[in-house]
Amino acid sequence: MKKTNYNTKSWFCLLSALTLLLVITVTGCKDDDKSPDPTLEIQKNTMSFLQTGGNDVIEITTNQNWSFNTPPTWLTLSETSGKKDATVTVTATENKDYAPREFTLIVTAGSLSGRVVVSQPGLDPVLSVNPKNIGFEVDGGTETVSVTSNVTWTPQLSDGADSWLTITVSEDKTGITITSAPNTTAEQREATLTLEGNQEKSDVVTIIQDGPANMTITALRALAANSKTDYTYVTGLVTSDNTGKNIGDNQMIIQDGTGNAITLQFTEEHNIAPGTQVDVLLNGGSRTTVNGLTTINNLKTANITSVPTATITVNPTVKTIAEILAGEAGDGLLVKIENVEFKDITQTYGNQPILWNGTEELPLAVAATATFREQKVAAKNGAIIGHITNAESWKLVLRNTEDTENMTNDRLYDKSRLKLSIVSYAFGNQGGKLPVDITTDTDITWTATVSAGAAWCTLQPATGSGSGSFIVTTEAYSGDNERTATVTVTAPDLDPVTLEIIQTPTAKREFVLSRWSNSNLGAKLPATEENMSGPDYKDTWGMYYQWGRNVGFPHSGAETTIAANESITAEQAQEMTEFITSNGDWLTNPGSESVWNDRAGSYPCPSGYRLPNQMDLLRIYPSSEDKGTFSNSQSVVVYERLEDRPGVPDRTLYVYEGNSKIYAIKKFETADAYILRFEMLGEVGKNLYLKITEILADENTVFDNATDAEALFAEATESEVRIFPAAGMLNMSDGATLLAPGAAAWYWLDKKMRCMYILNTTRINEAGAICGYATPLRCIME
Repeated sequence: MKKTNYNTKSWFCLLSALTLLLVITVTGCKDDDKSPDPTLEIQKNTMSFLQTGGNDVIEITTNQNWSFNTPPTWLTLSETSGKKDATVTVTATENKDYAPREFTLIVTAGSLSGRVVVSQPGLDPVLSVNPKNIGFEVDGGTETVSVTSNVTWTPQLSDGADSWLTITVSEDKTGITITSAPNTTAEQREATLTLEGNQEKSDVVTIIQDGPANMTITALRALAANSKTDYTYVTGLVTSDNTGKNIGDNQMIIQDGTGNAITLQFTEEHNIAPGTQVDVLLNGGSRTTVNGLTTINNLKTANITSVPTATITVNPTVKTIAEILAGEAGDGLLVKIENVEFKDITQTYGNQPILWNGTEELPLAVAATATFREQKVAAKNGAIIGHITNAESWKLVLRNTEDTENMTNDRLYDKSRLKLSIVSYAFGNQGGKLPVDITTDTDITWTATVSAGAAWCTLQPATGSGSGSFIVTTEAYSGDNERTATVTVTAPDLDPVTLEIIQTPTAKREFVLSRWSNSNLGAKLPATEENMSGPDYKDTWGMYYQWGRNVGFPHSGAETTIAANESITAEQAQEMTEFITSNGDWLTNPGSESVWNDRAGSYPCPSGYRLPNQMDLLRIYPSSEDKGTFSNSQSVVVYERLEDRPGVPDRTLYVYEGNSKIYAIKKFETADAYILRFEMLGEVGKNLYLKITEILADENTVFDNATDAEALFAEATESEVRIFPAAGMLNMSDGATLLAPGAAAWYWLDKKMRCMYILNTTRINEAGAICGYATPLRCIME
């Protein structure tokens, strides 16, 4: 066995080393050599940003290394980690959403941590429109509303509104264009446009469109031939009966409560019974004459509305045959003629029999379609009812045989009778002689006498036999009041006949302005100060006419146009409804015509009226541009030919206020003198108008300043006024553009290319214009 030897010195060295290591280890664990405790302090624990975003800071105080948790994309930290104290900038982006947002930032430092709650509000949802109320005129148009919004929205029209409204949203969603079709209903209509947005936001636009204007029967009758009646309606009581088929199945005669009638003609048959009150929309119609009846034609039965409870009462107007033959009953009027009988009772109604009262005669008008055409006429005397027509001559239109049911009395006019050639006569103040014929079918002796107290009226001879004559003589008269006498002719067993004699005093002077119509031709409203200052002042403007054409166009412009060309003749143009566009005269090959009738063949004015000529205008207007300038200040007397007679012209005194009034004494220093005052009133560009006031004067009337002139108007007990709206004119190049409305006016005269001119508040005078333009017309009595 091997013996192991241990080295004592080696073991001692190992033991000493172990002892030294233990000493060092124990010494390093003493308390006064420990690390400091960790600290963390944050100066805020909440942070709020505006919706638009922004910056804020977090102050960190710590003895440790620190770091933040990962923030969302809308938050940015200038530092996400670091050592010891630091200032960290927090940036928030704009919140483009409607929901608020929040995040908790956590900072960790050693074993410690801190929290900062970051919040930001969302968008405030907005949706609004401006304006919120829109109005359209009856003929439609286009309006735009602006939209302010930060939400998604969709537009929605109220039920049924899409039948007359169209909406277009702009690409950037900041506006909506609303287009209205013309209102072809009988009343005002209303709709709403609702914008429905998210975030529970909405807004509403209220849309109202005017209904058609009510036109009276009187206004319809006054329209010029071919005038359009679109966007209007008429109210009346049906007095015709088409079941008797003496008028067309498609015709209807209505009447108001004041004795005015109009005939309506539809494109199809109607079944409206007499006695029904109706409102009839006149869209598509125009004024014409059919079989002697003033008519609005081309109407639709769908536009008839029956009024449940009638407010108009119509009884037949009692008229004599003489009054009807004298035109004192307008066509279409339902009349009652008393004490008449058919002259030949062997005839049928289809023979167009004649009614008479023993003196005057009135034929019937019976259509080939009348259901009673083959019946014998009523055999007795009494009252008959029917409509008046003026087809070539005045006639009576029966509705059916019930209109003769009151002809039950014994006949009166089969016996011998007396008849005078005249039944009334008016003498002037100078007196005179009147031959009167007596007709009778016997040789009986007759006697003529004058009523008591009328010694100024004598008869020669005062008696006779059979047919003959006598002369009525009246003395000259210087009284102030009218006087009358009755001449009565009698014969045994015959009914007496009478002649009414009237003698007038010295003729009363008339105002020159009284001959001028108070309305523009085709106007819905007369030109009065009340109407000019009201909301419907444009209704006074009337229709617009190219010179020498009897076809009117509304101020809104022509519906259709045609370019002037050689194929259009003056005669054809009177029947055309298109506006003839041109750069001059609408007639390509004009002749030598110098007045309206030479080209048009007639005037568009109502019966008894015509267009004014240059002398007519001069009687009520300044004679030249300088005389009609309102800014003048110099009084002047000038010669003006106011009458078509040889010799020295009349003189006119002009006096100026220097601003907006001119005064003129026409026929100055004569017994027939009269004073005119010219004033420009209303608002330029809107409802401007010229007001002319006339008072009578004499040879002693004179003034030299506006104050004295105005005093005469203040003292006057009678005056006459005419108002001329500054209605502009339609452009000849398109027939649609209204030039200078509310700022100027041109009114055609009878003479070619001449007109009455108004230039805002600057001047008034006669001027020239090109035939292609369309201007208003003002008619004057013949």
